[in-house]
Amino acid sequence: MTEDEAGALEAARPELARRLELCRDLPSPPGVALRLVRLGEDPEADLDEIVGILRHDPALAAKVLRVANSPLYSRQRNIDNLRQAILLLGLNGTLTLALSFSLVPTLRDGGRDGLDHARFWRRTCLGSLAAQVLADRAGLPGLEDAFLAGLLQDIGILALERVEPGLYAGLGPDAGHDAIAARERERLGTDHAAVGAWLLARWALPARLRRAVARSHRLAPPQEAEDLQGLLDWAVAGAAVVAGAWIDGDGPEQGSEAVRAVAAAIGWDGAACGEALERIAAHVPETEALLECELASPEELALLQERARELATARSLHAVQQAQQIRRHAQALETRARELEERARRDSLTGLYNRAWLDQMLEEEFRRAESYGWPLSVAFIDLDRFKTINDTYGHAAGDTVLRRIAALLLDNSRETDIVARYGGEEFVLLLPGSGRRGAQAFCERLLAACRAAATEVAPGRHVAVTASIGLATHGEHQRYESPDELVRAADKALYAAKVAGRDRLVVVDERR
Repeated sequence: MTEDEAGALEAARPELARRLELCRDLPSPPGVALRLVRLGEDPEADLDEIVGILRHDPALAAKVLRVANSPLYSRQRNIDNLRQAILLLGLNGTLTLALSFSLVPTLRDGGRDGLDHARFWRRTCLGSLAAQVLADRAGLPGLEDAFLAGLLQDIGILALERVEPGLYAGLGPDAGHDAIAARERERLGTDHAAVGAWLLARWALPARLRRAVARSHRLAPPQEAEDLQGLLDWAVAGAAVVAGAWIDGDGPEQGSEAVRAVAAAIGWDGAACGEALERIAAHVPETEALLECELASPEELALLQERARELATARSLHAVQQAQQIRRHAQALETRARELEERARRDSLTGLYNRAWLDQMLEEEFRRAESYGWPLSVAFIDLDRFKTINDTYGHAAGDTVLRRIAALLLDNSRETDIVARYGGEEFVLLLPGSGRRGAQAFCERLLAACRAAATEVAPGRHVAVTASIGLATHGEHQRYESPDELVRAADKALYAAKVAGRDRLVVVDERR
């Protein structure tokens, strides 16, 4: 099923499309729901914990991404990974949203009367992990794309089960994906891969993810080594085979055979297959522990949902009461504390983050990029011939220009980007979650904005200043050993831009 066919769903089956459009609450694993409730009770909960939970639940991952891309939170660029979505919604907002999970009371029947949900979630989690491992071993940049496409590749099954009750009845607990897809095509004239791609389009997720989901049951090697979309399609479809064999075979032996079959499509040897299998197997206990849950009766699941709703309300009320208490008893002290803390992070001239805070955030963002496989880009910016402005108009005029450029950088950046003054006329931008292509387009826009900006340095006197930019990206074609090495690479690219004539962008050649 191709993406074009998936896009035709609304025209071919308008009634089904309308029901899918209204479908918002898809079921979550009870183990995930229980962990979310415990996390909601923890006042020290952090971003990494909630990311770790959402990465095991396609329904809640899709909900968070859908809300982040909704008109209420609309941005110039769509959110295409969980980290960006959580940063946009905020930790408390994300957790409150996640506590609105839905559950199904049919886990004990093992799929005799419909979909075997426990089996489905195990397969989905293994599939997302296998997609990331296969993509990484094949050298595909943007591992978060592979993980997310693997996690969402079967989201259409949950949606179809919700809008077409009884669709999977009678298939039996051992029904494989071929049998499931055949039942869908027989009764609906489409399948869950097409439905999943259509849903991802409605949720404003990128075309590359939609195509990978649409082709998740068409295992074919990419036509060329540089065919990144083909590699992503291959990794997701291959992961489906691996996860299916692993679950159907009830162990890694079948999964191992599947890994070898998938790897043969691009000529992997036995060592590469063994490494991939070991990496998948290493994460299985964590996944099984999260999905394992004794709650199975409708009564127990209903009580868990009731507790989650109460907790979400309590978190909202607590936030309101905290705000009121701060305003009544400690507003002045709190304001002063925030001012002092923020002042310690800021450059006194431009108001941007200072070098010390940049170093701290760089360490943190680099660690997260390593942990979750998303890219991190660093742009090193230097104003061209800035000394001439100081010499001609004085240092006060130079300070005015620095403040003007700082405001320009902030106006053109996302809320999740980190903009800092590195020293003198140098600035550094951290772009979490941005790959080379997106970061390069962003830097080109900055160059154009600098050229177009003119600063009044004296009554009736305006000066324009250009900039040179060096850009390096960690996590795609190039992986750096440390944050310092990443910054040095961007600095070298900046030097190359200066040597080449200034007023330009130089991107580190990541394919060398």
